[in-house]
Amino acid sequence: MALKVFLSIFVVTLLSIRAYLPIYLEDYVNDVLNNIGDYKGQVEDIDVSLLRGAYQIEGLRLYEKGDKNNPFFIDCRFMDLSIQWASLVLSGKIVSDIDVEGLTIDFTPTGSNKKKNPKTSTDWTVPIRELMPININEVILKDSRVIVLDKTKESPTKLSIDHIQGSIKNLRNTFDKGGTLPSSIQVQAKIKKKGQSKLDGKLNILKPVPSFDVDAQVEDIELKSLNTYFQELAYVDFSQGTLNVYAELASNDQEFKGYIKPILLNTKLFDLKADKNFLNSIWQAVSGILLEVLENQSKEQFAMVIPLEGRVDDIQSGGLSTALSILQNAFINALSQKVDKSLNIGQLEIKKASSE
Repeated sequence: MALKVFLSIFVVTLLSIRAYLPIYLEDYVNDVLNNIGDYKGQVEDIDVSLLRGAYQIEGLRLYEKGDKNNPFFIDCRFMDLSIQWASLVLSGKIVSDIDVEGLTIDFTPTGSNKKKNPKTSTDWTVPIRELMPININEVILKDSRVIVLDKTKESPTKLSIDHIQGSIKNLRNTFDKGGTLPSSIQVQAKIKKKGQSKLDGKLNILKPVPSFDVDAQVEDIELKSLNTYFQELAYVDFSQGTLNVYAELASNDQEFKGYIKPILLNTKLFDLKADKNFLNSIWQAVSGILLEVLENQSKEQFAMVIPLEGRVDDIQSGGLSTALSILQNAFINALSQKVDKSLNIGQLEIKKASSE
């Protein structure tokens, strides 16, 4: 009799905990999301799977406080956070996997140098540790996107990176003060419908200012799909050609070093006869001649390497070095259509040691 009473109480207690747990988690998560510096957020629903040691978040949204005109900064359709039971049993360590589907990150520059940009000043490590106070074995991204909408120019420009698929492995809930990069990232995506992009490397994302050492490449973007940007930069339009971009970027202890290598292939400017603006037609003609002269004739490519270096809040580009790389590509040897593998985070550590 006593055993039956005990079992009945035990079952009722478990069912009560199971019924209340999603409510508690939803309140807890919403409280964390409403205390992230200049941002606030909410989740629509949380469900719990006790046997899997997991909970699912639906409709997670973050937006900037006091700005009702901007869309959500982060909008995530679904997130599943689960515990790896094998790791817990075999090593006694609590390790989780996270599946993320339908994540959208929206960056909208303010255009004001006086206003501190909260998207870079907010310490995102605080909410991450509060929501996931355990080591993360792997984060899997599915069907995600990043949007960069610039409203500061006369003609607003929008860049969308779509169909993001990939993974981030070995995320820790504490960062290594020694500056090592414990996590790895491999991501693929599409840009401007036809452009194929890849990003891979190492990083330590759980530092107030993340450290990283990554390689990136974007290939097969149609130049005419970027005419809004080219009009803003150089007042030219392309009717033909593709753009490939290769880059290596590294940062540690707020020091930054890297390069970006854009390569324009088989270019042709907009039909001059169709342009009714006389001055613009002249400029397009001059630009076309310059492109032709500075193009590597055998590869039919106009290319350059833009070196980047400095503090993360004051990155400088080398104008002279960029100009010399244009001449090298045109008249000496064509720049390679690949990542050069010439940079690593160790170069920043050597620089730091030599300056101390």
